[in-house]
Amino acid sequence: MDLKLTGKTALITGASRGIGAAIAQELAREGVHVCLAARDRTKLDEVAAGIAAISRSNRTTVVAGDLRGRHRDGVPRRVA
Repeated sequence: MDLKLTGKTALITGASRGIGAAIAQELAREGVHVCLAARDRTKLDEVAAGIAAISRSNRTTVVAGDLRGRHRDGVPRRVA
């Protein structure tokens, strides 16, 4: 299916598994540069490797971090 998205960029949160990973894979097949975001860096790297094997563009960025806000103690969470 050609969604005419080649060359576009998409940020996919929750990309380390399930629906997020599936969406990232399909967008990558369409030639989209995907930015994968989730908390588990190891799982994100696995998804990125799978995308590299199937995509036309092979443009994948991985961002591991927690986007939920602040800890209960008020300290901001970190994005790596």
